[in-house]
Amino acid sequence: MVVQSEPDTDHLVAAIYRSAERGQEIEVWVTSYPTPQMLDRLKHIEEFENVSVVSRFISSSSLKFIDRILRLRYCRPVLVRRLSRRNFSLIVLEWGDGIQESRHSLLKTIRTFWIGQFSIQLQHAARHLGIPVVALPHGHSLKQSSIGSRHAQEVALQNDGFLPFQNRDSFAAYVVAHESDRRFLTDLTTMSGLNIKVWGSARFSPQWIARLYSRDSRRNSSKVNNSRTKVLFFLPKWNNSINRRETIGLLYKLASIPELKLWIREHPRQGSSSLEDDERSKLATNDSVVFFSRDVDSIRLIEQCDVLIEIESSIAIDAVFLGKRVIMPRYLQAPDVQSRFDSSKCVLRSNSCQETIDFVSQIGEPIKADEYFCKEIAAQLVDDELGFYDSNLKDIERSINRPDGGFSAFG
Repeated sequence: MVVQSEPDTDHLVAAIYRSAERGQEIEVWVTSYPTPQMLDRLKHIEEFENVSVVSRFISSSSLKFIDRILRLRYCRPVLVRRLSRRNFSLIVLEWGDGIQESRHSLLKTIRTFWIGQFSIQLQHAARHLGIPVVALPHGHSLKQSSIGSRHAQEVALQNDGFLPFQNRDSFAAYVVAHESDRRFLTDLTTMSGLNIKVWGSARFSPQWIARLYSRDSRRNSSKVNNSRTKVLFFLPKWNNSINRRETIGLLYKLASIPELKLWIREHPRQGSSSLEDDERSKLATNDSVVFFSRDVDSIRLIEQCDVLIEIESSIAIDAVFLGKRVIMPRYLQAPDVQSRFDSSKCVLRSNSCQETIDFVSQIGEPIKADEYFCKEIAAQLVDDELGFYDSNLKDIERSINRPDGGFSAFG
């Protein structure tokens, strides 16, 4: 399994946890400098003797020329030798580009062979050896068949309204959590859809959430003692059709309420949800505001807050399962962006700044997760999602005839 950032580590570790617990021999390749949150998630599987974690494929230079030279460390022949020596029978990646047959100049073909991107090189090496490659979710979208990112919309406009995903047909399976994800890929991208598999979400299975929030290190962490209501606000990615001005206005309003303690944390992807210096300074004048860096684990913040305000992220699922009050301001996102959250009774959808504040001030029991929330929001297709992922991964590996005639190593 290959992990390269916080979001994909968060999801992929959950996806293979049952395989690791079962005793499956697994090697995890970390291709970026791991953050504290990545290391925390990896601990869940590192405790098994059959799991090893290596970080040998990191290229660290910001200089383009040096970075290309460093890529020689994992050129295609190197990866072929390593995969052969370890006798891998399945490779798990996050969502991303696959490989496709195309005609290039001789120079570009040579350059790609030796210094191509790691995930593409790995896929070519796997194809050479007949090893199936599976793409698993690195996130959990709640959008209903709409392109919510401005960048993605611009890319689609340059390709007759479709996202150019046809190379992803090369994966043995391209796994999504919900049927709406499959519809999105077949309706709004150039994928054929033949390899798209709907498996539900391992990351948001109640069993996995219970494990995330029950670690001894979390139970023993210091609680924040404060009589004020602790309101956690995860800043959204601004390019996801978010009304930035209204969002900042809501933050100012919340910061001015003396009964509240407002916790603000930026998105893990650097720069995607940043505040301007003057905005941060104005908020910081209130002693009720606490800023948390991206390095602070979202799990710890959700565990200790009283109320979560979240515009669109699936992290709200954790809070609902934990019994927190969850407020999702609908008015802060473009009305044409449809979300499955819109139909859920387990979150409070506010339509104005004042209604959001009213919901924060409400006193009452949190709304428990119902059947619709579990199936349509958390994407729990079966009672044991973790076991379902393990079973499906085994089925894919066993369905491929190894060129060397060897026995299945997965299971």
